[in-house]
Amino acid sequence: MLSLKKCAMKCKDKIKAELMLKVAERLQNRAKTISKSWGANGYRIIKVDLNTGNNYYSPVNSFRIRNKAKGAGSPASQNFASGNSKINVTANGVIELIR
Repeated sequence: MLSLKKCAMKCKDKIKAELMLKVAERLQNRAKTISKSWGANGYRIIKVDLNTGNNYYSPVNSFRIRNKAKGAGSPASQNFASGNSKINVTANGVIELIR
């Protein structure tokens, strides 16, 4: 039996994969538009970077560091509730126009 956390992670990974496909498609469409606007016959993709925003800030660690200097002990217990997650996927690309 899968835990709730594992199910949530699988769902999140599936959504990330779908978003990456959509972002890649939009990047291709923009490349087509740019090549047409410059009067090129086409384009060649040189480089594509997809970022899913896995960099995160951990407020708990900074709380410990900040309070350690003050001589405070561990942080007070916190109540957590379910909520929403925001998933960002961005694409940056370099294209070469073909004349």
